[in-house]
Amino acid sequence: MLPLTPLGESMLAELPSFLQSSSDFQAIQHSYAKEIERLEEHIKLAAEQANPPKASLLLSEWERTLGLPVEPVGLTEAERRNVLLAFMGSLATDPSGTHWWSVMRILIATGMIAVEHEHGVEPGPAANEIHVILPFGEFAPMFGIASRLLRRITPAHIALSVTAAEGFMLDKTLMDHTPPMH
Repeated sequence: MLPLTPLGESMLAELPSFLQSSSDFQAIQHSYAKEIERLEEHIKLAAEQANPPKASLLLSEWERTLGLPVEPVGLTEAERRNVLLAFMGSLATDPSGTHWWSVMRILIATGMIAVEHEHGVEPGPAANEIHVILPFGEFAPMFGIASRLLRRITPAHIALSVTAAEGFMLDKTLMDHTPPMH
C-alpha cells in the first residue's frame, strides 16, 4: 500500500471495501489527494496575496491597480507595502469623499452593490450611510478581506454596513418596471 496523506486515507475510506485494497485505486486516491492539497495551498496563497498588508507576490499588481509607481528602485518590499497602505489610508481623507469608492470598486472588482441615501426615498440608508453587499458567502475568505479593506479606507464621516450575498445579485433595471396599461 502507498503511504497516503490523511486526506488520501479519508478518500480511500469512502470507496467500497473491495476497491480499497486495489493498488490501482490507492494510487488514484493518492494522486487526487496530493492534487487537492496542492490546490488548497494555492487558494490559501491567493487569499493571502489579496490582502495588501500581506501581499508580496502580488505587490506590484496592487501598485499598478492603485496607480502607484510599480516596483520603485531603492525601496524594500516592506517599504513598498507601507507606501501602498499609506495611499489606501489617504483615500479615507480625500476631500471629495468619492475617490475611495472608485478605488474600492477597482480593488474588489466583484460587482458589489452599494445602496446610498436618496433624499425622499424611504426606506433606505440615512444620510452619510452606505450599505454594501458583497457577492461572497459570509465565511468566504474574500468576504473578510474585502470588508476589512472597505472599513479601512472608508472616510470617517460615512457609516458603513457590509453584508454578504451568495449566488447571483440582480440590480434594478428598466426591465423591472411594468409598463402602464392603456
